Amino acid sequence: MTSYHYEPLLPPLHQVRLLELLPLREKFTLQESILKSSTCLSIVQLSSPIFCRLHVLSLHEAPSYIALSYAWCQGGGRRNITVDNVRVPVTANLDQALRHLRSQDEPIMLWADALCINQEDVVEKSEQVQRMKEIYERATEVVAWLGPGGEGSDEAMEWIRAFGSKARELRIGSTPALQLRSRRNGVSVVSSLHSLLRRPYWERAWVVQEVTVAGSISFACGTKSVPEESLHYALRLIRNYRLYFLLHGGAENKALLEINPSTAIDLLKVRRTKEISPLIYLIRRLSRFKSTDPRDKVLAFLGISEDSEDLGILSDYSKSTEHVFIQTARALICKGLYEILSMNNSYKRHGNLPSWVPDWSNP
Repeated sequence: MTSYHYEPLLPPLHQVRLLELLPLREKFTLQESILKSSTCLSIVQLSSPIFCRLHVLSLHEAPSYIALSYAWCQGGGRRNITVDNVRVPVTANLDQALRHLRSQDEPIMLWADALCINQEDVVEKSEQVQRMKEIYERATEVVAWLGPGGEGSDEAMEWIRAFGSKARELRIGSTPALQLRSRRNGVSVVSSLHSLLRRPYWERAWVVQEVTVAGSISFACGTKSVPEESLHYALRLIRNYRLYFLLHGGAENKALLEINPSTAIDLLKVRRTKEISPLIYLIRRLSRFKSTDPRDKVLAFLGISEDSEDLGILSDYSKSTEHVFIQTARALICKGLYEILSMNNSYKRHGNLPSWVPDWSNP
């Protein structure tokens, strides 16, 4: 397979790449009978190859675009898509996200890091990561892709849309069941919500910045999507009624207690408060969020911290994990933030870190 050759970016011109996702009609002739059948159209969306083009342009002169927020490391192997007539491998999760976004008739401009950043160029990757906050801020919409459909996700998303959108009208505490004990299409709503809120997306470190700085955001899973407001209030309902069911017991109620919305609630809380916090606070508070690259346990939070510029810490993937952690610890101590010394964990440490440097790769 021919590898894709990326046109170099010019940082002084604030250049980025945008992916033009070509519509179904661009490459395929669709019969009217297919367009009128949602089932047939869904099959075509899921089976038809994906064709794209990459464009280099200044971020400050970019057209309207969607920024995709998603988890990199999910199962399912890799799929091939076509970018500028070159076959390019992507994760199955990204492939599914592109299918969800693809239009029947119109091309869609979007930004997805795996394709819009040359992952083999460490210098470019470091520069573009520093620009990611602005990329998500300037997006017309951010789509948070939770993953492909499955494990009752359709039923969970339908419940979130139905009850989350009406949550302001509900008198919290007076309607305890909220049909959480019901079944939709033969699937338990409680079980569906449990599976949805355990998806890897909610624990990804980079998601915090992507969700926080977005002007407008929606959450998509499989063929379903819900607006931010619906998700926010649905999560609050689940949290409040877990206590109700705890008091009333029962086997069915016990299943509800296994639903843990806390990580998703924390994620939306950071977004909705828009509170700018010191880096040390973010690293400590958001330590539960995961990353494949341990350096991102620090670098993922630089864009939403109030003091990263003052600390002089930059995203630089040419540096080792040990270097990033030592540089961060030294910068914090030089600013008088000695509390990082209490963040040391004596068990399993990454590489050859000095004893005074916290190992942030561990939760």
